Amino acid sequence: MGNLNQSASSTATGQVGVVNNEGGVTVNLSPSFKLSGFAGGFLAPRRAKKAAEAMAAMNKAIAESMATYMSFSPTVSPERAYLMAVTGLMFTERQADNLLAVLNRVAGSIDGEADPDNLSDATRDKIIEGSREADEQEVREIWAKLILGELESPGLYSKRSMDILANMERKDAEDFQALCSICVYPLGGEGDPNSLLVVENISSGLINGGVMSLLDRTNLESMGLVATSIVSNRHVPAGGFVGLATKDGPVFIVNGGEREKEVAFSPVLTNEGKELARLCEDYIGSSKNLREQISIKAEKSGLKVGDLSDFARVDVKITDVSH
Repeated sequence: MGNLNQSASSTATGQVGVVNNEGGVTVNLSPSFKLSGFAGGFLAPRRAKKAAEAMAAMNKAIAESMATYMSFSPTVSPERAYLMAVTGLMFTERQADNLLAVLNRVAGSIDGEADPDNLSDATRDKIIEGSREADEQEVREIWAKLILGELESPGLYSKRSMDILANMERKDAEDFQALCSICVYPLGGEGDPNSLLVVENISSGLINGGVMSLLDRTNLESMGLVATSIVSNRHVPAGGFVGLATKDGPVFIVNGGEREKEVAFSPVLTNEGKELARLCEDYIGSSKNLREQISIKAEKSGLKVGDLSDFARVDVKITDVSH
């Protein structure tokens, strides 16, 4: 009977031995096989995990498929053969390396309660399709965080967001991280992040002193991550303030006047942009000159950045309007 040992809980490194034995096929995963226990659980069909008999049949089928792939072409690695046997999809060596790199990265971050069976087949398929094209470390890291989020809260990310991520190249990921660095959350962490593209030097084509370019922003909009046609207005009552959270601490936009004023933020993140921004939390509000840029934006609205020693906290209503 075929035997496929995929129960190891730690990531290994090395080769798979495929041996024909009395008409049967045995596939032994040696300690050097580059597959974590999580990756095996993620990739294996869920319906074959329910009973020992079904598991044995699945293992035999996988072993036979691996032997076929590896005998057909000596250039097929054990990892690539395993992925093709388990998923029924064709993989290049590059795609196999990418997918396993993502899954093994997840394996190093999950806790013992994470269960890949909680993922829907559609989500699993989207993750496989996207992760196998993640050639750059930056994109692999985003996919790994997305998988962790899905394991914790199945359905957290839309298929549309996964499609956008699947088409991201390194430059796209870097541009989106740059955008996230000039986004802030309302103080207290409630609500969605607001993008602060407050200085657009048309002559140089740079935004916020060179954090990103107008062309970068246009590219992100074409991908469906930001919308320049939407304005997010924060209303600041007389004697009140809006608090924004940055990596360097809170920034307060203060209204010392006697009538309500508002400060507008544009462009704004789309729904997909908001979802993927969760995967770039370390970048949110991290731009070095963010306080200065917020001050410039406040002054354009007749407001100022200051302390709260003379102001009582008030509720601030938020509206989004098209222009």
